[in-house]
Formats: sequence, C-alpha cells, structure tokens
Amino acid sequence: MATAEPTKVQPKIVADINARNTPGLDDGGLWDYASVDSVTRRVYVARGVSVMAIDLSSMRVTNAFMPAQHAHAVLPLPGGQEILITNGDSNTAVIADGITGKVRATIHTGAKPDAALFDKFTGDVLVMAADDGRIDMINPQSGTLVGSINIGGGLEAAVSDGAGHVAVNIEDQNALALVDMASHKVTARIALNDCEGPTGIALDPRKSWVVSVCANGVAKVTDIAHGKAVATLQIGKGPDAAIFNAANEHVLVPSGKDATLSEIALDGASPSVVRVMGTRPGARTAAFDPKTGYAFLPYGNAPKGEDKKRHLTPGSFGVLIIQTR
Repeated sequence: MATAEPTKVQPKIVADINARNTPGLDDGGLWDYASVDSVTRRVYVARGVSVMAIDLSSMRVTNAFMPAQHAHAVLPLPGGQEILITNGDSNTAVIADGITGKVRATIHTGAKPDAALFDKFTGDVLVMAADDGRIDMINPQSGTLVGSINIGGGLEAAVSDGAGHVAVNIEDQNALALVDMASHKVTARIALNDCEGPTGIALDPRKSWVVSVCANGVAKVTDIAHGKAVATLQIGKGPDAAIFNAANEHVLVPSGKDATLSEIALDGASPSVVRVMGTRPGARTAAFDPKTGYAFLPYGNAPKGEDKKRHLTPGSFGVLIIQTR
C-alpha cells in the first residue's frame, strides 16, 4: 500500500452556502450525489424531498425547483437542458427540464435506483438499481426502460468508457464488476482487496485505470483492460464519490468522516495522492466544474449516534465551494 505523505493544504474557499446565509436551505432534507450541467451552467444536488440548484454565474440558490422522493442522482442529459433524477423511495427515474423542473417522463425501475450515468456506446442512461443488483437501461429520447442487466450484489457508482465497457462497484462484495454492453453480460469480477465498501468510482480512459473509493479510507486503482490491481492508496474515511478531471488526469475524492478532499494523480507511472484539502464534516459527495476548477461539496451533520445519510441536524446543511486549481 502506498504510504507517502501527501501535501496537506488549506482549501481556497470560494463560498460556503449554508442555513445562516440562505434561508430555507434545510427544507430539502438529506442529500446524495451532486452534478454540474455545462449546458445550463447549474449545479444540481439530489436531496430527500427535492432537487436543489445553484446557478454557476450568480451563485443564486434554488432550494427546491422540483420535488423528489429521496433523490440519489441528478444526471444532466446530453444534447439539451434535460436531467434525469433517480428516486429511491418510489423506485422511479424522472426525466425533467433542468430549468423549469417540468417532468416529461416517469420510468419505473428496479428497487432503490441510485447512481446513474450516460453510456455513449448504447445511447442509454444506465441506472444502478442497488437493491435488485441490476443495471436498468433507459432510452432518454423515448423515456422508456429498454432493458436490464443482472449483476448481483449491492450496486454503487459506475463508469463507462463509451466504447462498450462499463465498470461498477459492488459495495457488499468489495468487488468491481466489468460489463460488456454489446452482450449485456458480466465479463469479470475483480476482488478489491483491502477495500471495505466501494462506493464512488472514476475512470481515466487513456490508461483504462479505474479508481474505486472505499468506506474504510482506501482507494483501489484497477487496470480494467488487463483485470489487475495497480495501486492501493490511503484517502480519508467515508468517501462516496470520485471525480475525474480530464485536464490533468487527477481524481478528486471527498471523504465525509475525515472532512477531506483528496487529489489522486494518475498522469504518472504510478498513482499517488498528491494533495489533501480540508472540507466540512459530512462532505462525502461532490460535483466538479472543469471550466472554473470549482468543487461543490454538500455537507451536513447528524444528531449524535445517527447516520448522516438518514438524519440531518436542522441548520447544519450547506454546500462548500472550493477552488481546486
């Protein structure tokens, strides 16, 4: 395991949107994934009862521009200003206008739809139905479910190389599944040794390296072209996202328990953690804007002894915005 001590720095804080400066911020409840839409220039945050938006030009916050049923992901769709939201409580995915919130389609999915991504190879949105252990394929044009791929296990985040290959973390098996999108078959299951609870995932398409981040404070780097481990790195505990920055081949990893944002460099011969920035307790997911270099990190506190994913202390929710360049 790589043990070199990374550089620890204070973050360059751009803004801290919180209940003190933004009335009504608590109304959305819990939170999960965040995303940046380069077309509408908005940041979306999936929350318990609504979808929150931040305008990237003005930093104006819309606390709840459309309702949700325990939203997990808000995925900007290519070619316009529509988004897809996964609703864990209603087992649905919703396609809506990213500005007005007007719903165009509601699609029934497998149990507990969680992470979602667009697959360029098929032209479909892939939704991880976590409790059914399957990937649901949704055609974004027709707004219909067009197929499912059985994987097995508790599915977390996934990545696509756009050329017919998908990798998905299996949280309860500490494994990475590789899927062929032409045959809709699992081609390999790779054990993530030393990893407990893989959640967030990122792909460096040039090297075919996948970074899986794990609840116990470990990042596993896997060469999916050859099915072998590349490196095991120490990061903060409690991560739930990993974001690839194509400009420098670095991956940003927010860790909620340790309140850190780790930066992993993949551009060299060996992966390494090159920088660790302080964030806020509970900041386990993030969105990244490649135009500005800003990272947007939702955060919040839970009552003592409670899970931040299920309970939120009133007045504690916020979004920290930091400059990563």
